[in-house]
Amino acid sequence: MCGPAIPLIGLAISTASAVASHSAKKDQAKAVERANQTNAANAAMAAQHEYNALESRRRDVEENASVEGFDIGLDMLRAAATTKASAAHAGVAGLSVDALLRDIYGEGGRSTARIADGIQRQNDQIERERQGVHSRQVARSQGQPVNAPSGLGLAIDIASAGLDYASATRKT
Repeated sequence: MCGPAIPLIGLAISTASAVASHSAKKDQAKAVERANQTNAANAAMAAQHEYNALESRRRDVEENASVEGFDIGLDMLRAAATTKASAAHAGVAGLSVDALLRDIYGEGGRSTARIADGIQRQNDQIERERQGVHSRQVARSQGQPVNAPSGLGLAIDIASAGLDYASATRKT
């Protein structure tokens, strides 16, 4: 009577061990998945902070350029008004005054164009940084692969234990 009980106990232990192992693997897969989700959420939050900082920097660049452009426009108008007033006071008119005014307006236009070029360069740099933020977010979001245990593996382990039991009971 003792002989068949030992293989039966072995079957029960093997089956319980297979189920426990399967359950532990499922729990581990769930933990990896949760960690991956947390990493992805943290990466998205970090990226959003970086995007906000870049957008703030872009607004600052444009605001500063706008102020600088306005100041250049005022300086240009002052210089033109001073030139006109000085020419009128001195009784000078004609092509030489027109040439001075064209120089003043031309310099103002060149300064404004340099500002626009500077804005474009800085916006291009910010766009490249945005692309870098995106790349880092993607890289940070990629977690460990989740390998959930197979139900087939559990079934094979239990079947193997059953075969071991059947083999042991035949011997006795």
